[in-house]
Amino acid sequence: MTTFTTEDRKFAEKNQEIIRDKSPCDDCEHFEQCKKYELACRSFAKFVIDNWYYREAVRVPCKGTFNKIFNQKDEDVLRQFVRQWKEENGHKDKDSSGK
Repeated sequence: MTTFTTEDRKFAEKNQEIIRDKSPCDDCEHFEQCKKYELACRSFAKFVIDNWYYREAVRVPCKGTFNKIFNQKDEDVLRQFVRQWKEENGHKDKDSSGK
């Protein structure tokens, strides 16, 4: 199992390309599958909430993420989901300017 240090995470955060105003679904290999089976990935969840996502983020679509985005009335549930994912993956929040 690979262990990432704090320095590894800092490097990754600095070098993540942030994409704005373009859906992570554009040109995604999973698009047709997600459309057909109502699936979504965490990159799409991030895009729904903040209108940006990391280009390099791994996209693993699943029904649970789709349900959290589209079937929950409470937007706070989705925000908590993304916040938890960021904590688990060592990401820090960036303000709307991307700094």
